[in-house]
Order: sequence, then structure tokens, then C-alpha cells
Amino acid sequence: MLPEMPSTSQLYKAQVYRRQYNQMYTGGGPLIEKLKEMYKYLIDLFHIPILNFFGYYGAGIQIPVFPANLEIKKCDEVVVFSREPIDDDQMKYILGEMITKKLNLHLPNYSNFPWESTRFSMDCLNLQLDSKWVSREMFLSLKCPKICMKGFTSLTSKDVRDFINQWFNSNDTRLETLLVDLKFDEEPEPVDLSDFNPQPWDPVLRGQYYDKNRAGKLFGGMDIIRKDGRFATFRQSSRSIDFFVWKNTLQVENN
Repeated sequence: MLPEMPSTSQLYKAQVYRRQYNQMYTGGGPLIEKLKEMYKYLIDLFHIPILNFFGYYGAGIQIPVFPANLEIKKCDEVVVFSREPIDDDQMKYILGEMITKKLNLHLPNYSNFPWESTRFSMDCLNLQLDSKWVSREMFLSLKCPKICMKGFTSLTSKDVRDFINQWFNSNDTRLETLLVDLKFDEEPEPVDLSDFNPQPWDPVLRGQYYDKNRAGKLFGGMDIIRKDGRFATFRQSSRSIDFFVWKNTLQVENN
């Protein structure tokens, strides 16, 4: 016996349910609106700011919620993990509309993101997996104390050299760390430091590690001393480059 065919009313209900589900899944449905209302109610009730936004998007996440869905404009830290590229409008909101001190993006296969220019000035910029959408111009305009770009990037040895040259010929006191990987589709060249009069590591000037947490093992690196006494240590290992600016100047240490 053949199974009974669904009635017209049953098919209509199924279509309505599927449409409602798809609306919720894409972030435009009633559940998202309820979450936004709840968020605004709690913010108004307790008068508290949002300190952290953590978003994970991938397998098992049926209704992704982005900062734009809740109209979050400001928070101390934004962390986004995704197993696949997220919507361009969501990326534009995070990069162009939000004010945050720390931005952490773990996004694979995002090299075609159509973002022509932006100026990052948060305290910490951490881009993992794929940040090839960051152009040379964007990289050289970064004004972040802590910069980390690991995985797939579009950076060359010359880009990093020019970034260091900007710092060397400036009075910038904000830069602390630069940790980057060079692009994979070209054989990396050693960064030319000859214009900066680099000096081999001197244990009198600095220790083996950048901080007490033993971050940045810089034994074997080259020290670069700026005219104002601020100095940094450069270390290149294959495609990875570490650049640490020390907190004290030579004048302070020599007194």
C-alpha cells in the first residue's frame, strides 16, 4: 500500500514552518528579536556595559547571533570563532561599527572579504587562521599596541620591514608586540634590518623572555635601538616574525 499523500493544508503548514525556521537561522526571525528585546531590557535595567562578546559559529549552531543582531555598539572584547566564512554585512558591522579594546577573529577561508580599507586602533588585534583580506595599506596603518596575524596572510618581508621602519622613525610609544606569519605562496626572504643598525642580543639590556610569563623567547634575536632610547627585539624563524618593544628605554636602564 502506498503511503498517504499529505494534504494541501499540511503542505502549507510545512512551508510556513520551514520559512520561519530559515528566518531564525539567518538571524532575522522572531527568536532574534526576542533576544534583542531581552538584551536591551537588561542593559536599561541594570545600567551595565557589555564587557565581552563571544560568538561561535559552526556545526551544531542552528541560530547564530551576531553583535549586529543585538545592536551591540561597544564592548571591551569581541571574540569570534567560525568554521566557515560569516556574512559580509556581519563582518562589516564588527570591523566598522563596533568600538572595542580587543578584537579576536578566528576565521578560515576569508581571503575574499570585500573590505577595502579600515584603521584599527584597539589595544589588541588578534587575527587567526585567515587574514589575507588585510592589505599592505591596512597593515601599515595599524595603530594597535598588540598585533597578531597568524595563519594565512598577505604579508611579505618588505611589508614587515616597512612597518618596522615606520616605528623606528617615529615617536610611537604604544606598540608592544608584533607577531605575524608571512604569506605562504612565496618563498620568504630575511627581513633587511641594515638601516636600523641591529645589534646581537645583549643580556645587559634585556632578558631572554619578554615578560614574567616567559612570553617571547628572544634568545638569538637582534636588538634595534631608536634615537629616543626605546629599543625592540626582532626575531625571524622561517615564515614567522616576532617583534617586541621593551617597556623601558636605555636611558632609564642606564641610570
